[in-house]
Amino acid sequence: MPTILQQDGFKIRIFVDDHEPPHVHARNDKALVVINLAVAEGQVPSIRTVKHASAELQRSALRVVTEHNGLLLKHWRQIHG
Repeated sequence: MPTILQQDGFKIRIFVDDHEPPHVHARNDKALVVINLAVAEGQVPSIRTVKHASAELQRSALRVVTEHNGLLLKHWRQIHG
């Protein structure tokens, strides 16, 4: 599972043997937030799964993924086709 991005205490990763829809795993020391990437014009990333993340941490992870959605989607497609 390569780490694609590190920001605001989160490591943003994509599993190489993962499944659709395109998504990333945002993890810090204590929390995990799985976020679906925006894949079409007008879509925005959305939180899919949360483990041990406060509302503040969820917002922070979502903000990071939203800021870098294009880069993350590019990596998803390189890994998964």
